[in-house]
Amino acid sequence: MGTFIIIEGVRTEMWMIFGIGVLFSLLALLNMGGCAAGNCAVPPKENTSSQKE
Repeated sequence: MGTFIIIEGVRTEMWMIFGIGVLFSLLALLNMGGCAAGNCAVPPKENTSSQKE
């Protein structure tokens, strides 16, 4: 997707769009986007019951 945005930004001479395409490409190459780094993990639920097994 980043490559497509870069190409369209250059083709239409919209340099802001080109910059956004570069940003998207870098996020994908560096594996920094969203939950990929494990920041969205939900901690396991702790057992709060008073019964022991």
